[in-house]
Parts: sequence; C-alpha cells; structure tokens
Amino acid sequence: MHVYDIVRSILAQDSSTFASLVNCATESGSRRCFHATFLAIYELTYKEGMRLSSPRTAWGHLSGIGSLMTATALPMHDDDWQPAPKRRTIDAIKGILRNAFEMREATAHNLGRYGWASQLEKLTGNAIVEQQSFDCKQGFLRLDISRQFDEKSFTKICHTITAIANTGPRVTSYVAVGIADNEQHAERVKELDSVQSERFRGFHGVGIEREAPLVFQFP
Repeated sequence: MHVYDIVRSILAQDSSTFASLVNCATESGSRRCFHATFLAIYELTYKEGMRLSSPRTAWGHLSGIGSLMTATALPMHDDDWQPAPKRRTIDAIKGILRNAFEMREATAHNLGRYGWASQLEKLTGNAIVEQQSFDCKQGFLRLDISRQFDEKSFTKICHTITAIANTGPRVTSYVAVGIADNEQHAERVKELDSVQSERFRGFHGVGIEREAPLVFQFP
C-alpha cells in the first residue's frame, strides 16, 4: 500500500492517468510498464532505504517512458515476459527515478511523519463499523470568532487516548485531527478559513495547516 501511495502521489502532479503518462503503444505494454514501475519504486523504498523526495521530478521522468521501454524490453502483446528483460526494465526505471528519491531517515516508517493516504482512507472506511477504534476532530481551535485553543476538545482527545491505552496492550486505535465528522463543521471551516473539505465516506478532511497562521501569527 505504501508503494501504491507513492505511485498515486506521482500521478497527482497532473490529471493524466498512468497509461497516458507513460504513453505505451499497447494496453499490454502499459500494464507491464506499471508492473516494472511499481517494482522499481518498491526496491528503491524497501531494498535501498530511500523515499520519494520530489513527486514532480518523478512524474517528469516517467512521462513518455513507455515508448522507450517498449522499444527495449517490454513485450508488445500478452506474451510471456522473460526474467532477463523484466529485470532490465525494472533496473532502467530505478535508474531513471533515482534522483527523485533520497535516503530516508530512521523514522521514515513513522506514520505521523510520512503519512500514507491509503492508510487514512482505510481508517475512515473501517471507522463505520469499528467506531470504538477511531475518533476524529476538525482541529485544535474553536470554530467561533475567537479561534482560541479548544481546551475542552483537547481534554476529550486526551481522555480518548487514555481510554484506548487502557483497553489493552495489543489494541491499536487512532485519533485523527484535521477531519470534520459532519457537514456543519466542514461548512464552518470553509466559512472561517476558506478551506474546502475533501470528502471521503462521510468524513470531511479539512487539515490543520489552516490553523498554523492563527496560532503562530505567520504573515
């Protein structure tokens, strides 16, 4: 899922689909190119200890790569893809993408630092049936004209985390801040902070970046 999220972050740089971005001559070629790209990113991430540092650079490197790969190693049709040309294709894409990656820190798997979009989507999706394992708050500031730190909400968050910890050592639950759980709060955020929420399965992602200038008085 992490590798899939990296691919998604690259594609998010433009409205193109993967097939149109790489521009393979055939549908089969597009599938094989995705296969090779996925494995190249997997190896850069998990075998070489790197992480994507510039999705835009990666997007540029992948643009039109399908025509080059088809000419060298990708089967034009649904023929068997032999190990040797498959390996060459993966290595070639790794070389092309490498300067869009950097060596990750020891904390690279800390979800709080390098969050995965699919992980959050999965959490919110499962929250419908596992409500005791997930809670969300729109932010840390009150949604009135004062925009003061919401002590009551913060206390509730602490109580929730404490209750989770007391459930047992093997229980994993989450509190996500920056997600409004109803339409009213999402509309209020839009009114106060000019932030349009991203909707997913009944939740409204509003983020907390909007609160930083209010707290730290950034220009």
